[in-house]
Amino acid sequence: MILVDTIYIHSYGGRILLEYLIESITERKFLKKFMFFFDERLEFEENFVLPRHVKVKPNHFSRKKAYQNLKANVDTIFCLANVPPPIKLDKKVYIYFHNLLLLKKTSFNSLLRYYYLRFFNNSDYIWIVQTEYLKNMLSKRLKIRHIDILKIPFFKTNDIKTSKKDFNDKNLNFICVTSNLKHKNVNNLIKAFMNVKSKKNIKLFITMDGSNLTKGGIEIIFTGIINRIKLMDLYSKAHFLIFPSTHESLGLPIIEAIKSGSKVIVSKIPTFKEICKTEYFFNPHNNNEMKASIEKACSDKNESMPHLLIDDKVNDLINKLVENV
Repeated sequence: MILVDTIYIHSYGGRILLEYLIESITERKFLKKFMFFFDERLEFEENFVLPRHVKVKPNHFSRKKAYQNLKANVDTIFCLANVPPPIKLDKKVYIYFHNLLLLKKTSFNSLLRYYYLRFFNNSDYIWIVQTEYLKNMLSKRLKIRHIDILKIPFFKTNDIKTSKKDFNDKNLNFICVTSNLKHKNVNNLIKAFMNVKSKKNIKLFITMDGSNLTKGGIEIIFTGIINRIKLMDLYSKAHFLIFPSTHESLGLPIIEAIKSGSKVIVSKIPTFKEICKTEYFFNPHNNNEMKASIEKACSDKNESMPHLLIDDKVNDLINKLVENV
């Protein structure tokens, strides 16, 4: 039996990864070999068929109790939510690490999280990451050998349809798939976008709550949190994705946007340079550079499209999990 520990996963991006993993395991007819720990806050898409699972409160002590009360004969444990098991285990353990913020030591809370990872790690555990950059950072910060870190990215794009877009249209749609976390850099994006000089009418959709803004031919619309179907509809109409984060572990919206046929305007950070090739990179700490990239995108006659430098390896991940069962 394989235990997939997903406690602490409850937000949109993590949930999409989890649902895709379950769908892929089901497709491979391995689901009977798996059981799951779910965060009690987690809400799945309507009609999603749930596997064998236990719901657990998202804290160390509840998680520890869930492990201690585990009745199933578990051979392999896969921690999908960045953190090792809360008790030492003499089993095959894989930890999927996809949160760069947990390696930061910029506050008391971040220090606690960092030392929690250090304390509960075991030299026999194998870590899995999505990018080479994250692999190097994880090795450096947690003192883990490179040989104990595997790069196996996986992400859901099989529900994304590529749509034809006219980039010379006088009305251009931009999208920013984001949240209100500080590193998402949304406030600076709003300032830059509202000062763009363009002969075209430009509209930016931001997937968080806020008050809509208008200035001349510029419009910013806050959609609030939307479900996946509405997001796919936004992608189908968006000429450009803007992703201004100061740091990210992957950048799933970039992958989704490119798959949908949109061009991407993104921060010049190591992760994004590793996962895609685009004409529009900018310094996320420089509003003028961000604004210039948007203006270039509006007026550019260059027909070259961005392309991905990363592939979905979900089947490789599943193969790794079931190889000892």
